[in-house]
Amino acid sequence: MKKIAIFLFIGLSSVFLKAQNPNGNFNPFVEDAIITPSPLIPLENGGRGELSFSIGNNGTDPLKVYSDHFMILTITLSNAVSELEDPISVISGTSAGYFSWSYNAGTYTGVQVIDILPNSVGEIKIAFEVAKNSSSPGSNGFNVNITPSPYQTSTNKQEDDAVSTYTYTEEATLSEELDVSAFSIFPNPSDGEIILNLDRERGDFLLEVISPNGSIVNQDVLHWQGVPLTLDFSELTPGLYQIHLSNGENSFQEKLIIVK
Repeated sequence: MKKIAIFLFIGLSSVFLKAQNPNGNFNPFVEDAIITPSPLIPLENGGRGELSFSIGNNGTDPLKVYSDHFMILTITLSNAVSELEDPISVISGTSAGYFSWSYNAGTYTGVQVIDILPNSVGEIKIAFEVAKNSSSPGSNGFNVNITPSPYQTSTNKQEDDAVSTYTYTEEATLSEELDVSAFSIFPNPSDGEIILNLDRERGDFLLEVISPNGSIVNQDVLHWQGVPLTLDFSELTPGLYQIHLSNGENSFQEKLIIVK
């Protein structure tokens, strides 16, 4: 009976290793690390940005997922954080769904959960907030490291398993500093309809609505006449947004929470 059990174990192990094809052609890679915008708005002005990079497999065999064999991505932010209640919600991109994500103190970890096709490439994007200012050339940015699955190490080229990029924060002049007390939104949280008040005389301002993932979802010219304005953002999905006003001399920013 013991001999049969040993034979079955060896046979099943051989089948499992064959399914993994350890001698196949695999090469997970990361490249094209980008920070947007660059340079960043400084911390005291509510600086936010978005990191992005490409990830793929230029081998001829798929990067398969097995119970104890999977690729891991580690994304380490530098002088940047995600302070949202759900930092996973700011992850986007065509390849984000290939991983199960976690976040802890400025580091994102992605565990591969879906097979990655051969000769394929996609993108991962993450919105963040500036945690500390830095001067040029700068230390605000991120690095990405791949930990390949054990079965991928035979053909994986390690020189493309990591990528990083860094930028700096602009120095705010006195006229560019945000005057939070001069800009207010009510009600907040809101279902989308708000009353905007600005402690300034008449003038035109560029109004931008920035989504939780750092993208601009609404942009318009605000013709300020010195009286409160009613604005309708009911098309926005629930989340935390940034309302930004600027006219070349002054900048104003306020958070807006959309609820339904």
